[in-house]
Order: sequence, then structure tokens, then C-alpha cells
Amino acid sequence: MNLLIPSTKKENKKRAITSLNPLKRYRLPLKAFGGTLMQPVVVAGDYVRKNQLVAESNSPFYNSIHSPVSGWVSSEPDWDGLYLSIKNDFLELEEDKLYFDPNDLSGEELLLLIKESGIVGCGGAQFPTYAKYLFDGDRQVDYFIVNGTECEPYLTADYALMSEYPEQILGGIACVQKIIKAKHIVITLERQNKELQKNFESSSLFASLPLAIKIVPDNYPQGGELQLIKTVTGIELRKGVLPSSIGIVVNNVATLWEIYKAVYQRQKYIERIVSLSDKEKALGGNYLVKIGTPIEEMLKYLVPEYDDRNIALVVKGGPMMGTIVEPLSASIDKGTGGLMLLPQINQKIENCIGCGYCVEVCPQRLMPLEFIQQTSNSNIPHLSKYNVNDCIECAACEYICPSEIPLISHIRRGKQLISMLKKGKND
Repeated sequence: MNLLIPSTKKENKKRAITSLNPLKRYRLPLKAFGGTLMQPVVVAGDYVRKNQLVAESNSPFYNSIHSPVSGWVSSEPDWDGLYLSIKNDFLELEEDKLYFDPNDLSGEELLLLIKESGIVGCGGAQFPTYAKYLFDGDRQVDYFIVNGTECEPYLTADYALMSEYPEQILGGIACVQKIIKAKHIVITLERQNKELQKNFESSSLFASLPLAIKIVPDNYPQGGELQLIKTVTGIELRKGVLPSSIGIVVNNVATLWEIYKAVYQRQKYIERIVSLSDKEKALGGNYLVKIGTPIEEMLKYLVPEYDDRNIALVVKGGPMMGTIVEPLSASIDKGTGGLMLLPQINQKIENCIGCGYCVEVCPQRLMPLEFIQQTSNSNIPHLSKYNVNDCIECAACEYICPSEIPLISHIRRGKQLISMLKKGKND
């Protein structure tokens, strides 16, 4: 089934990247991959410098976060275990940088630098990037896939990045290649963005690497890791199987930009590109935003006559896989590629009519309609039988549903039921 998902992507991707002005206060999110919380290594009242380590965690993988500005650690009102508040002194005093020739770094040294810079996947999941490059024994990396397939409607941060910084992205690719030594490197671009191909191919770095560009269909969710691997290699992986186990590495283009900055500019992961979309007011843009920027403060700065009473919903991410921001005092994290401002949605939920549209559009070839009844009945054996854990939560089924059933909430509940059962057995 082919269905156009309307958005302002075409207009927004033409807008140049603009830096957001410094704010008085930043709230650094301490939640890391897997739901664990990073522990502060500073206390209230401490003075910190830009790029300084302020929190870290070793469970299940090493995660860290660094101050995006110089200033003081504040205890009010954010010292609650979920955020670390930094009061900006606007002096931009930086932590002392190590000086080295990037070209002299070995693969092992590059891996350590990526780890210590706090770089995680910028596509949303925030999996620690260094861990993707850890291979057992002498396993060969066959494919290094560079994901430039920004298929989520409205989001244009990756497009803006590839348009303005292709040389830096290629520099990041070269750094990773020194670590993993892949046989093939493939940059994927959507057909609607094929004009970006010349940006990469005109670089001398492109010719020095085993690089190719693959133009992929403008299909959602083509940018998902599993879908991209199948398109590039023909290999179909089940959800939960690590690509590294079969010699494949996938990185988002924004992640590689962060690696370039870590190696060549000695900068930690303290900022990222975020796209803003508001269909109702025709607002939009691509912004360089510091990690820890309170979303409410960002909106006050960017949206004329901002009033939170006039905005019904703020979504972090895209309309398909994004999440509603509650409260607005929440912050931009390392996986935030976009913000959407939406009017109130009056949803009228009907009973499932068994049309099968959700089955037809599912990229994982699942039967989402089965999850409704089985979740409602807490039928865990049947949820497992229908492989609810294989769902990537792309929300294509929910978008297409004529009865407007909140399928994703049923699916997430089903996953929780299975997880609770497994935990109970282990206890």
C-alpha cells in the first residue's frame, strides 16, 4: 500500500542551520541507554567548564555527559536524579584540550576517544557508539552502512547536516574505517534527496575510501536499521539481533559528524542539529542546539508570540515514532532530531473492523491487529506467538488504521507484560 504522509519536509530542508543563542540555564538529562541513570561526578556549587565531564555510568555500557557551557552546578530546582542543572556564566571557558595529530591516532586510540567523548547514536536510541565497534576475535566487517535515510516525516536535521557538512561526515567515516576496516562502505540517501550525492562524491576523501552511494526508495520506515540492512545487503535480521554479529555496522550521519568533531576539534558531544516544524503556523528550521536545552526555553526563543496555552502538543522526534513532551521543562537530549508543534487531535476510537491494513503496511510482517485482543486479555503466550517483541514501533499500523486504534500503546503494553513475566521467573 502506497500512502503519502504529508509534512513540511520539502520546505524545511531548504533552511540553513542556525545556532541557538546561549541560555541562562541548561538541564542535562541523566537518563542513558537502557533506562539507567548516569551518576553526577560534580556537586551543587561546583564550577564546571565547557566540555567537562559531569556525569557517567558503566551499566550496561559506558555512558557520559559533559557540560555544554561554563558555569555553576545548581541544586534548584533540578537536582532530582533525572537532570543536572548548569547555570551559564556566558564566559565559554573550556576544559583544557589534549593536542594531538588526528592522523597519528591508532584505531584503539580513536575508539577510546569516541567512548570518552560521550558519543551515542544520534538517530534516537542513543546506543553508545563505541560499543558498535567492538568485535569478538578476528571477525571481518563486511558492510559499514552510513544512514542518511531520514524517512520520518517533518524531520530535516540530517538533510541539513549532509547539505552543509559533507566533508566533516566523510572525515568521521574515515575515523571509523580506521577502527573497523570494513570491506564496503555505503552511504544511503532517499531518492527525494539524491541531489546530496554530489556533495559527497566531490570530496577527495570519497575517492580514498571504499565508498558507494545507494539511492533508496522514499518509503517509511526505510531509515530503520533493520530495513536499511535488508535494502543494502539483502540480509533480513530479526529485531534484537545485533548487526555486528554478522559483520555489519550502521551509523547515522549525525553520529559521524560528532565523531569528526571529537577527533578534529576535541569537542565532546555537547550539541546537535534539531529541526523544528509547525505546520499550522508555517514555522520551521534547522538549529544547532546545546544538549540540555530546556524545550520550553527553545520554543520561547524560536516561536513568535509563544504561549504554551496555544500549543496543544509538542512532540520530540517525528510524527510516527516521536513521543509527546511532558512536561515542557524537559530537555533536548542526544537523540532529539526534531520537535513538532501540533494542534489538539480529536481522536474517535472505533472497534477493529479486521480490514488488515495494519498487516499490509507492517515492515516486520507482523499482525498488529492480533496485539489488541491479546494485550487486553493479558494473553502473554499469544503475544509471544505473534512476536510482539519484533515490532520496531514505527507506527505505520496506527497511522493507517481506519478505526484510529492506538495500536502502539497496545504493543508497548504487550512488551511490558512479557518483560514482567520474564523478570518474575528470574526472581
